Amino acid sequence: MSQQHQLNIKGILQNIIDRQRGLQNNIVHTHNLINNDTNKPDLTLAFDTHRLSLLSINYSAISKLLGAMKLASFKWWKNMQPFTQEDVLKYNEYISSETQELELTNVELINIAIMDELREIADAVRQGEPRDKIVEEYIDAFHFMIQLGLQLGITTEQEINDAYIKKNEINHVRQSNNY
Repeated sequence: MSQQHQLNIKGILQNIIDRQRGLQNNIVHTHNLINNDTNKPDLTLAFDTHRLSLLSINYSAISKLLGAMKLASFKWWKNMQPFTQEDVLKYNEYISSETQELELTNVELINIAIMDELREIADAVRQGEPRDKIVEEYIDAFHFMIQLGLQLGITTEQEINDAYIKKNEINHVRQSNNY
């Protein structure tokens, strides 16, 4: 069966999901990233203790910064209220709180990769890179989003479509209610 015929049968998104699952399985087996206790893939096995500790500290700092950024929402479609004194105190708490070491999960490692890829997209746009370079960075980020979906157990395009439609309807209702 030709690859084009397969795309017509399975759907483009399902093809991407299946290909990502195949890549993940290849990487897991090639690099022996199977947790002996759970017999499941464990991306943390790819890092030595020192590197994992540094990633943990960075993830904790990034998480706190992202939490603080929610106070200064970038959501241009949302009606924002002025900051209150409580908001400012909450922001300061995020920024000044101690960074604690975490044990990163596979989901957190993938989130770090997504954040890094999104930064690379912004850098490529800012630097005026050619469109094909920007598209390449977008596909890198998309690759990690599919990987995150697989890690979360999202394995069919129907599930993605249904969840998207549900969220899209919620967003339309929010807009109608002056969100």
